[in-house]
Amino acid sequence: MTPQPLAERIPVLLHEHFEVSKDLVRPEATFEELNMDSLAMAELLAIIEDEERVSLPETIPGIGPRSTLADTEQTITRILAEAHASTTAPAEGSAGAPAPVTDDSVPARAGTTGPRR
Repeated sequence: MTPQPLAERIPVLLHEHFEVSKDLVRPEATFEELNMDSLAMAELLAIIEDEERVSLPETIPGIGPRSTLADTEQTITRILAEAHASTTAPAEGSAGAPAPVTDDSVPARAGTTGPRR
């Protein structure tokens, strides 16, 4: 797990991997405003997966083109906390039903080709 909070890492990742201007990266900015399509969003999630050494769900409800960076950070932080907790806690039966898919859901790994350089 990376020690720097995700809220501080997302702006850096957007700038370094996707050439998003630092001036445009603010908590209320949406992926749509940053001209990031679903493939770029999936690549961002793949980068976070690699850094955190966890697998994110195939789809993440609530993360889509109109999601703000702040909402995305909160959602991913929650998922990462659960993932890290599950790797340290003993398994207790079934994980339950999968999360519902919404129109704003973006596949976490669909079509990823790795980070842009």
